[in-house]
Amino acid sequence: MMKHAVYGLLVLLGLISTSTAGQTIRGAVLDQSSQQPIPFATLYWPATGQGTLSNENGDFELPAGPVPAQLIVSHVSFQTDTITVAAPADHQRIQLKPAVHQLAAVTVSNAGYVLIRQAVAKIQASQQLAYGKAFYRQLTRNGEQPTEIQEVIYNVKLSPVKVEGVQIANARYARLPSDAQKMYYHFSNFSYLILGQKAVSEGAPSAGRVLLPMRADVVDLYDVRVADVLIQPNGESIAELDCQVREGYANPAFSGKVFINMTTHDLVKLEGTIPNSLGAAMNTDKVQTRNFVYTLAVDYVKREGGNFMNAIRVGVTFEQLVKATGQTRTNRIQGFLLMNDLSNTATVARSAFKRVDIHVEDLKAIQRVTYNPAFWRANAAVRRTPLEENIINAFEQQGVMGTMTFDDL
Repeated sequence: MMKHAVYGLLVLLGLISTSTAGQTIRGAVLDQSSQQPIPFATLYWPATGQGTLSNENGDFELPAGPVPAQLIVSHVSFQTDTITVAAPADHQRIQLKPAVHQLAAVTVSNAGYVLIRQAVAKIQASQQLAYGKAFYRQLTRNGEQPTEIQEVIYNVKLSPVKVEGVQIANARYARLPSDAQKMYYHFSNFSYLILGQKAVSEGAPSAGRVLLPMRADVVDLYDVRVADVLIQPNGESIAELDCQVREGYANPAFSGKVFINMTTHDLVKLEGTIPNSLGAAMNTDKVQTRNFVYTLAVDYVKREGGNFMNAIRVGVTFEQLVKATGQTRTNRIQGFLLMNDLSNTATVARSAFKRVDIHVEDLKAIQRVTYNPAFWRANAAVRRTPLEENIINAFEQQGVMGTMTFDDL
C-alpha cells in the first residue's frame, strides 16, 4: 500500500468563512511601489475576529460582515495598513507600502541571540489558550499531474507554542488512482507536518526532532546575524534575523529567517528550509526518492490578548524515479493551516479536542465525514487560485471528489 505517514516536523493554521452570498469583499493585495501581488498577506476584521490570507497570486476573499468596518492588512515585509471598507466589493485593490529599512538601528553584535532568547522566554511564560476555527488545504502534484487535494475545517485549541488539540468540523478529499506505471505518491498524514508544528525547539537536539533556532541555547547551535530592521508605522521595529545551523550538525534542522518585534519581543515569523526527508523517503524495487527539501513558514499575530500562530505553510519537493518506466519526475506537496475566530472560550466541548498525534491519521477521520459540495462552494476560507479551482472541478468531473479509498496502489 502506497500510503505514507510522514514523521516528525512542523507547521501551518487556518480560518473559515460563513457569510451569505453577496456579503463578501474580494480583491487583491499589491505592492504600492511595483504593483506586484503580495502573496500570503494577512487580512483581519478586528471587530469580528475573522480574517484570511491572500493566496499565491495576492488575491483574497473575505466575508464582509457589518460595514462600514476597519480591515487590518499586514505582511512582514510591508507597512501594516488599516482600510475602511464601506460596502462589499468584488474588485478591492489594497496597496501596501514597503517597510522602512533601518539596519543602522542595531549595533550590538550579539543582538540576534538576545532577541531570540527574549522571544523564547516570552512564549514559554505565556499560559494563554485560544479556541476557534482553522482551515487546512493540501495539494499534491506528481510531476505536472495534480493527484491529491484535501480541505479541512477544524475546531482548534491553540497555545502560543503549538496546536494543542483539534476536532474535524467538515472535510473533503480526493485522489487519483495509481498503478505500477504511474506510482503516484500519496500522503495519509501530511497534515501532521503542520498541525504538529511548534514555535520553539524543546528538549536536547536529536535525530528524532527537527531543530529550530527558537530555543534558549541558540548560541550553541546557530550562527545568527541581524540582516535588516523593518520599521512599522506605529514606530515598532521588527528585526530580520538570518539563522543558519552550524556546519556539521547532522540531524534535521531549519535554516532561514526569523522575524522578532524588537519593541514587544514577540515572534512575528519564521521562514526557511529543512533539507531532509523527515521519514518520507521511499526506496523499493519499484520506486526511488531523493533530494527532499522542506520549506516552512509560520506567521504570528496578536489575537485575544496573546501572540498566536496565524498561518503555517509547508511545502515538500523531491525527485521520484519510477523504475517501470524509467521516468524521473519532481513531486510537490503544499499545505497550509490558517487560524480564525479565536477567543478565550471553546465553541465545542473541550473534551472533543484530540491531541495532535502522528499516529492519528486525518484521512481516516475524513472518511467518516459526509461530503457536501454546496458547503465547500460557499466556504473557500482562503481564495482558491485558478489552478486549485480547475483541479477541484476536474476531480468532481471524474467522480473522485469527496470519496475515500484505501486500496493498495
